[in-house]
Amino acid sequence: MEFCEPHLQVFKLCAAGSWPGARVPSRWFNSIGYATRSHLPDSIVYRPSTRETLRQVSRDGTIDTLDICMLIFAWGGMTVNNGKGVLQKLDWVSTAHNLRVGTIDHINAYDQFFDHCTAGEIRNCGPAYYTKLLFFLPDSDEDRGIIMDQWTARSINLLVGRPIVTLLKNSTPAGSYRVSSSNSCRVYQTFCGFVEALAACLMITKEDAEMRLFSEGRGKGQWREYVKQHDLFNYPPPQDPHGSNLG
Repeated sequence: MEFCEPHLQVFKLCAAGSWPGARVPSRWFNSIGYATRSHLPDSIVYRPSTRETLRQVSRDGTIDTLDICMLIFAWGGMTVNNGKGVLQKLDWVSTAHNLRVGTIDHINAYDQFFDHCTAGEIRNCGPAYYTKLLFFLPDSDEDRGIIMDQWTARSINLLVGRPIVTLLKNSTPAGSYRVSSSNSCRVYQTFCGFVEALAACLMITKEDAEMRLFSEGRGKGQWREYVKQHDLFNYPPPQDPHGSNLG
Protein backbone atom coordinates (compact mmCIF):
# COMPACT_ATOMS: atom_id res chain seq x y z
CA MET A 1 0.00 0.00 0.00
CA GLU A 2 1.43 3.35 -1.04
CA PHE A 3 1.02 6.70 0.66
CA CYS A 4 1.49 10.23 -0.68
CA GLU A 5 5.11 10.88 0.20
CA PRO A 6 4.90 14.62 1.10
CA HIS A 7 2.02 13.97 3.51
CA LEU A 8 3.72 10.87 4.91
CA GLN A 9 6.89 12.82 5.68
CA VAL A 10 4.90 15.39 7.67
CA PHE A 11 3.02 12.63 9.48
CA LYS A 12 6.27 10.97 10.54
CA LEU A 13 7.27 14.13 12.41
CA CYS A 14 3.98 14.55 14.27
CA ALA A 15 3.28 13.24 17.76
CA ALA A 16 0.10 11.66 19.09
CA GLY A 17 -2.35 13.79 21.02
CA SER A 18 -3.36 13.30 24.63
CA TRP A 19 -6.35 11.05 25.25
CA PRO A 20 -8.34 12.17 28.30
CA GLY A 21 -11.94 11.05 28.46
CA ALA A 22 -14.25 13.63 26.92
CA ARG A 23 -16.91 13.42 29.62
CA VAL A 24 -17.24 12.57 33.30
CA PRO A 25 -19.42 9.44 33.02
CA SER A 26 -21.60 10.16 36.08
CA ARG A 27 -22.65 13.56 34.74
CA TRP A 28 -23.36 12.22 31.27
CA PHE A 29 -25.26 9.23 32.68
CA ASN A 30 -27.45 11.63 34.66
CA SER A 31 -28.10 13.72 31.55
CA ILE A 32 -29.27 10.75 29.46
CA GLY A 33 -31.24 9.01 32.22
CA TYR A 34 -28.81 6.12 32.60
CA ALA A 35 -27.42 6.77 36.09
CA THR A 36 -30.03 4.62 37.85
CA ARG A 37 -29.44 1.73 35.42
CA SER A 38 -25.65 1.68 35.73
CA HIS A 39 -23.95 -0.77 38.10
CA LEU A 40 -20.51 0.75 37.64
CA PRO A 41 -18.65 1.68 40.85
CA ASP A 42 -18.22 5.31 41.86
CA SER A 43 -14.46 5.00 41.46
CA ILE A 44 -15.03 4.61 37.71
CA VAL A 45 -17.94 6.93 36.94
CA TYR A 46 -16.86 10.01 38.88
CA ARG A 47 -13.77 10.75 36.81
CA PRO A 48 -13.00 10.75 33.08
CA SER A 49 -11.92 7.36 31.77
CA THR A 50 -8.55 6.63 30.22
CA ARG A 51 -7.87 4.13 27.45
CA GLU A 52 -6.29 1.77 29.95
CA THR A 53 -9.26 2.06 32.32
CA LEU A 54 -11.64 1.09 29.52
CA ARG A 55 -9.52 -1.92 28.58
CA GLN A 56 -9.37 -3.07 32.20
CA VAL A 57 -13.10 -2.64 32.75
CA SER A 58 -13.89 -4.55 29.57
CA ARG A 59 -11.85 -7.52 30.85
CA ASP A 60 -13.80 -7.59 34.14
CA GLY A 61 -16.39 -10.35 33.77
CA THR A 62 -18.45 -8.99 36.68
CA ILE A 63 -19.30 -5.80 34.76
CA ASP A 64 -22.27 -5.72 32.38
CA THR A 65 -21.52 -5.21 28.68
CA LEU A 66 -24.04 -2.36 28.30
CA ASP A 67 -22.38 -0.50 31.18
CA ILE A 68 -19.02 -0.81 29.45
CA CYS A 69 -20.46 0.39 26.13
CA MET A 70 -21.99 3.46 27.76
CA LEU A 71 -18.69 4.17 29.51
CA ILE A 72 -16.93 4.00 26.13
CA PHE A 73 -19.48 6.36 24.58
CA ALA A 74 -18.91 8.83 27.44
CA TRP A 75 -15.15 8.61 26.85
CA GLY A 76 -15.75 9.35 23.17
CA GLY A 77 -17.80 12.46 23.87
CA MET A 78 -21.20 11.29 22.67
CA THR A 79 -23.84 14.02 22.94
CA VAL A 80 -26.79 13.80 25.33
CA ASN A 81 -29.26 13.45 22.46
CA ASN A 82 -27.30 10.62 20.89
CA GLY A 83 -26.80 8.94 24.25
CA LYS A 84 -30.56 8.85 24.75
CA GLY A 85 -30.92 7.52 21.21
CA VAL A 86 -28.69 4.47 21.65
CA LEU A 87 -30.76 3.43 24.68
CA GLN A 88 -34.07 3.40 22.80
CA LYS A 89 -33.41 -0.04 21.32
CA LEU A 90 -30.86 -2.49 22.66
CA ASP A 91 -30.74 -5.12 19.92
CA TRP A 92 -27.12 -4.14 19.31
CA VAL A 93 -25.90 -5.09 22.79
CA SER A 94 -25.78 -8.80 21.90
CA THR A 95 -23.30 -7.97 19.10
CA ALA A 96 -21.20 -5.95 21.54
CA HIS A 97 -21.23 -8.80 24.04
CA ASN A 98 -20.29 -11.41 21.43
CA LEU A 99 -17.34 -9.22 20.42
CA ARG A 100 -16.31 -8.83 24.04
CA VAL A 101 -16.30 -12.58 24.76
CA GLY A 102 -14.61 -13.45 21.47
CA THR A 103 -17.50 -15.17 19.70
CA ILE A 104 -17.05 -12.78 16.76
CA ASP A 105 -14.11 -10.65 15.63
CA HIS A 106 -14.10 -6.90 15.01
CA ILE A 107 -14.76 -7.31 11.28
CA ASN A 108 -17.87 -9.44 11.86
CA ALA A 109 -18.91 -6.99 14.57
CA TYR A 110 -18.63 -4.06 12.15
CA ASP A 111 -20.81 -5.93 9.64
CA GLN A 112 -23.43 -6.58 12.31
CA PHE A 113 -23.38 -3.02 13.65
CA PHE A 114 -23.77 -1.78 10.07
CA ASP A 115 -26.91 -3.93 9.81
CA HIS A 116 -28.18 -2.73 13.21
CA CYS A 117 -27.71 0.86 12.05
CA THR A 118 -29.45 0.28 8.71
CA ALA A 119 -32.39 -1.42 10.44
CA GLY A 120 -32.72 1.35 13.03
CA GLU A 121 -31.81 -1.07 15.81
CA ILE A 122 -29.12 1.27 17.08
CA ARG A 123 -30.08 4.92 16.88
CA ASN A 124 -27.96 8.04 16.76
CA CYS A 125 -24.77 5.98 16.56
CA GLY A 126 -22.73 5.69 13.37
CA PRO A 127 -19.33 4.11 12.65
CA ALA A 128 -17.38 6.79 14.49
CA TYR A 129 -18.92 5.52 17.72
CA TYR A 130 -19.44 1.83 17.19
CA THR A 131 -15.84 1.40 16.02
CA LYS A 132 -14.86 2.65 19.48
CA LEU A 133 -16.60 -0.48 20.80
CA LEU A 134 -14.62 -2.53 18.27
CA PHE A 135 -11.44 -1.13 19.77
CA PHE A 136 -12.15 -1.42 23.49
CA LEU A 137 -14.30 -4.53 23.87
CA PRO A 138 -12.00 -7.32 22.56
CA ASP A 139 -9.85 -9.01 25.18
CA SER A 140 -6.52 -8.94 23.32
CA ASP A 141 -4.69 -6.07 21.65
CA GLU A 142 -4.26 -8.17 18.53
CA ASP A 143 -8.03 -8.57 18.11
CA ARG A 144 -8.90 -4.90 18.48
CA GLY A 145 -10.47 -2.94 15.67
CA ILE A 146 -9.38 0.58 14.76
CA ILE A 147 -11.46 3.64 15.55
CA MET A 148 -12.76 5.16 12.31
CA ASP A 149 -13.89 8.66 13.23
CA GLN A 150 -13.76 11.97 11.40
CA TRP A 151 -10.06 12.57 12.06
CA THR A 152 -8.65 9.11 11.47
CA ALA A 153 -10.76 8.81 8.31
CA ARG A 154 -9.83 12.24 6.93
CA SER A 155 -6.19 11.50 7.72
CA ILE A 156 -6.16 8.20 5.85
CA ASN A 157 -7.98 9.77 2.89
CA LEU A 158 -5.32 12.48 2.74
CA LEU A 159 -2.37 10.12 3.16
CA VAL A 160 -3.68 7.76 0.48
CA GLY A 161 -4.73 10.56 -1.87
CA ARG A 162 -8.27 9.38 -2.50
CA PRO A 163 -11.49 9.12 -0.46
CA ILE A 164 -11.30 5.65 1.06
CA VAL A 165 -13.88 6.54 3.72
CA THR A 166 -17.02 8.52 2.85
CA LEU A 167 -17.58 11.56 5.07
CA LEU A 168 -20.42 14.08 5.19
CA LYS A 169 -20.29 17.76 6.05
CA ASN A 170 -21.99 18.84 9.26
CA SER A 171 -24.02 22.03 9.26
CA THR A 172 -22.35 22.99 12.56
CA PRO A 173 -19.69 23.51 13.67
CA ALA A 174 -18.17 24.89 10.49
CA GLY A 175 -15.52 22.68 8.96
CA SER A 176 -16.60 19.56 10.80
CA TYR A 177 -17.57 16.25 9.23
CA ARG A 178 -18.92 12.90 10.20
CA VAL A 179 -18.25 9.38 8.99
CA SER A 180 -21.19 8.33 6.83
CA SER A 181 -23.20 5.32 7.97
CA SER A 182 -23.06 4.15 4.35
CA ASN A 183 -19.47 2.95 4.81
CA SER A 184 -19.68 -0.82 4.42
CA CYS A 185 -17.64 -3.49 6.15
CA ARG A 186 -15.44 -3.68 3.06
CA VAL A 187 -14.65 0.04 3.44
CA TYR A 188 -13.77 -0.55 7.09
CA GLN A 189 -11.49 -3.45 6.20
CA THR A 190 -9.71 -1.28 3.62
CA PHE A 191 -9.35 1.54 6.17
CA CYS A 192 -7.90 -0.87 8.75
CA GLY A 193 -5.50 -2.23 6.16
CA PHE A 194 -4.11 1.23 5.48
CA VAL A 195 -3.70 2.00 9.19
CA GLU A 196 -1.89 -1.30 9.69
CA ALA A 197 0.35 -0.58 6.67
CA LEU A 198 1.09 2.87 8.07
CA ALA A 199 2.02 1.35 11.43
CA ALA A 200 4.35 -1.12 9.70
CA CYS A 201 5.93 1.69 7.68
CA LEU A 202 6.70 3.67 10.86
CA MET A 203 7.46 0.55 12.92
CA ILE A 204 4.88 1.42 15.57
CA THR A 205 1.76 -0.35 16.82
CA LYS A 206 -1.55 0.13 15.04
CA GLU A 207 -2.88 1.84 18.18
CA ASP A 208 0.02 4.30 18.09
CA ALA A 209 -0.71 4.94 14.41
CA GLU A 210 -4.39 5.54 15.17
CA MET A 211 -3.58 7.95 17.99
CA ARG A 212 -1.25 9.92 15.73
CA LEU A 213 -3.89 10.03 12.99
CA PHE A 214 -6.39 11.40 15.49
CA SER A 215 -3.87 13.98 16.75
CA GLU A 216 -5.32 16.69 19.01
CA GLY A 217 -7.83 19.51 18.67
CA ARG A 218 -8.00 23.17 19.72
CA GLY A 219 -4.88 24.01 17.72
CA LYS A 220 -2.69 21.69 19.80
CA GLY A 221 -2.16 18.91 17.28
CA GLN A 222 0.26 19.58 14.42
CA TRP A 223 -1.09 16.74 12.29
CA ARG A 224 -4.75 17.73 12.73
CA GLU A 225 -3.97 21.29 11.67
CA TYR A 226 -2.13 19.91 8.66
CA VAL A 227 -5.16 17.80 7.69
CA LYS A 228 -7.46 20.83 7.92
CA GLN A 229 -5.16 22.86 5.68
CA HIS A 230 -4.50 20.17 3.06
CA ASP A 231 -7.78 18.26 2.90
CA LEU A 232 -8.25 17.51 -0.79
CA PHE A 233 -11.85 16.44 -0.80
CA ASN A 234 -15.08 18.38 -1.05
CA TYR A 235 -17.26 16.11 1.03
CA PRO A 236 -21.02 16.26 0.35
CA PRO A 237 -23.60 17.83 2.68
CA PRO A 238 -25.54 15.61 5.09
CA GLN A 239 -27.90 13.07 3.54
CA ASP A 240 -27.37 10.35 6.12
CA PRO A 241 -30.41 9.61 8.33
CA HIS A 242 -28.57 7.08 10.51
CA GLY A 243 -25.38 9.02 11.23
CA SER A 244 -26.32 11.90 13.51
CA ASN A 245 -23.14 11.72 15.53
CA LEU A 246 -20.36 14.20 14.80
CA GLY A 247 -17.50 11.70 14.93
